[in-house]
Amino acid sequence: MTVGVTDRTLQHVRDAFAGAPECEVLVLSDVARLGDALIRYKPAAVLMGDGLTLHDMLRVSKITGTEARDAPIVAILQEPYGDRALGLIEHGVQEIVPAEHLTGRVLSHCVERARVRLQALLRLEAQSLTDALTGVLNRRGFFEWGQRTLRDADRTERTALVLLFDMNGLKAINDRHGHRAGDTALQITAYALRQALRTSDILGRIGGDEFAVLALGAADKDGPIITERVSESLRTKAQDLATTSVEARGWAGKLSTSAGWAEYQPGSG
Repeated sequence: MTVGVTDRTLQHVRDAFAGAPECEVLVLSDVARLGDALIRYKPAAVLMGDGLTLHDMLRVSKITGTEARDAPIVAILQEPYGDRALGLIEHGVQEIVPAEHLTGRVLSHCVERARVRLQALLRLEAQSLTDALTGVLNRRGFFEWGQRTLRDADRTERTALVLLFDMNGLKAINDRHGHRAGDTALQITAYALRQALRTSDILGRIGGDEFAVLALGAADKDGPIITERVSESLRTKAQDLATTSVEARGWAGKLSTSAGWAEYQPGSG
């Protein structure tokens, strides 16, 4: 599905997807409706045209980047080579299409090109937000995804639970067995956390031996359940490692974490 945001783009969109019954077009005359439409329809792309002011075009880019980050934005402009077009590119628009002599085929190709460009950008962004050692989110990634999750909590009026896990004894492992063993301990802990959590939970390494979790829909009463699940997962993984690795037998059985948590109430952010 493609979401258009002005009446001026309607004919171009119809031309582009004529004969493609699997594509549905929704045209919005009010930018304020865009956020709800993105959440409801999960569009394949967002189109906007010259009927919007520059201010509204920037609003479209911001809303789409928040609510539908995998949907590319294509702007159809009468003057596609000026400062206005450059400003849109700087604010997240993937493709600028000249409105003059625009055909459906050209628009289709531009939408696909924008999609490919956005996917490449998102892959690079994901790498910049990932902790290279453990494969979980790094500090920046956790807080960025955490903010989005808390916005979801506010919008849906759900609680969320923030949990912090500190590894016990990582410095001693580094001092006695070397940093290679310490790196392995961090990887094992991250793996155990992932195994114990839901796929929807946000997990990040926010410090040297500190991990953070944000669980949307969880509440204070879930804290003991989640932390026990993590402890059991870590014990199991550490025992498996001690069984298969002679080098790890001196420290794997001692792996543990200390945890704390706090409940987030919708609207309290």
